Amino acid sequence: MRVAIYQPRYFPQLHYFNRMFSSDVFVLLESAQYTKSLVHATEKGKERKTSYQSTTPIKSPQGLILLGIPIRHFGYQSMNQTQISYVEPWPNKHLVQIKLAYQKSPYFSKFFPQLQELLSARYESLALLNMKTIFWGIASLLEFDLPLSDITEKYIQTYLKDMNIRLRQIISDSNVDVPRPEGRQKGTEWTTAICKKLQATEYMHGETAQAAYMESDYYAQHGITPVLQKWQCSDYPQQYIKQGFLENLSVLDLLFNVSPKEARSILNIS
Repeated sequence: MRVAIYQPRYFPQLHYFNRMFSSDVFVLLESAQYTKSLVHATEKGKERKTSYQSTTPIKSPQGLILLGIPIRHFGYQSMNQTQISYVEPWPNKHLVQIKLAYQKSPYFSKFFPQLQELLSARYESLALLNMKTIFWGIASLLEFDLPLSDITEKYIQTYLKDMNIRLRQIISDSNVDVPRPEGRQKGTEWTTAICKKLQATEYMHGETAQAAYMESDYYAQHGITPVLQKWQCSDYPQQYIKQGFLENLSVLDLLFNVSPKEARSILNIS
C-alpha cells in the first residue's frame, strides 16, 4: 500500500497531481512549516528555490510568471497557522492575470467562473485555501459534477471510492493524528510515522525529499520501501507558441488547454 505525503500548495504543479494519483493514500501535510523557499540539492550544490506553498507558475505572453499570495508571517509557524493578508485585492489581481493569460484557451469558459467563485471567499489559513485549490483540481480532472461548496475532503473521498483509479483516499495530516516530532529536520521520522499509522508498505517521494532529508535505512527498519517518482511532463498544447513549451506548470495551465480526459492521460491517472 503506497502513501505519498506533500504540503498543500496553491493550484499545484502537474508533478504534484501525478504523485497524488500514483498513490493509494495521499496525505496533505498542513502542519508542515510555512516557508517561501526551500534549499534544494542540485548538481551545482545547494540552491534556494521557491517552495510554491504560496505561489503557482502560469504561462503568460511574457513567459513564465508566478501568482503569489501575500501572507501574514510571524516567524516559525505551520501552514495551518499561516494567515493570508487581504489588505491588497490580490484575488482580483490573480483573476485578471489568469484571464489575460488564458482567455483564448479552449476550456477557459468552462473553468474560469469556478475560479472566480473559489477566490471570492476568504480563507482562515493558507492551508485551507491551498487544499481548496487541490480539491478543485481533483474534481476538475476527474469530472465530478459538484458545486464548489461540495468540493471538500469529505465529498472527494466519497467520489474516489467509486472511481476505477489507484487513489483511494486523500486526507490531511490533522486527521491522521501523528504529531510532528519536536525539533527541526525530522522529515524521515515524521513521514515514517505517518506511513506506519496508515499501514503503508511504500512511501512515494520526489528527488528534492531524497536529497534533503530521507534516510533510506530508517524506512527499511520500519518496513517502508521508498519509491522515487519518475514521471516526466510530456508536451501538450499551450498558449504562446513563441515562448516554447513550459513543463510542469500549475494545474490551471493543463486544464485550460486540454480536455479533462487528455489531462488524465498526461498525468498518468489510472
